[in-house]
Amino acid sequence: MSIMKLWITYAWKDNQDGDFDYLVQELAKIGVEAKFDKVSIIPGQRLWQQIGDHILKGEYDGWASLVTVNSLNSEPCKEELEYAVTRAIQSRSTFPIMGLIHGVQFENLPASLKTRLCVSLSNSDWKEQIKAGLEGRAPDRIVET
Repeated sequence: MSIMKLWITYAWKDNQDGDFDYLVQELAKIGVEAKFDKVSIIPGQRLWQQIGDHILKGEYDGWASLVTVNSLNSEPCKEELEYAVTRAIQSRSTFPIMGLIHGVQFENLPASLKTRLCVSLSNSDWKEQIKAGLEGRAPDRIVET
């Protein structure tokens, strides 16, 4: 099994209780390495230059945003979404852009995420949906009894 790399944008407020750390740990269990600012950015160098380069040019299998009330109100999260959309448009490829929805309604999503099938973290098969998106396939559906 090869490790897939996913850049994840999130609002720092969403990790005050370890929620983001949990997401990263769960993805690692299914072979998805989460990359994000605090583990990928070089201290002492220009922040937005590095973030932009990671999202626009990094060797990632996809990009995701942890979509919460906090991230919807975060200018940095909005800017990172624009970088991801730019990469998807310029590459003319199947570079996946995923919204990882946590506690927000569909109508509150940015337009660029409303046009994509997002992943609700309240679904029991959310990890399979993310993995399938990175692999460019429909998710295997888990039938709950």
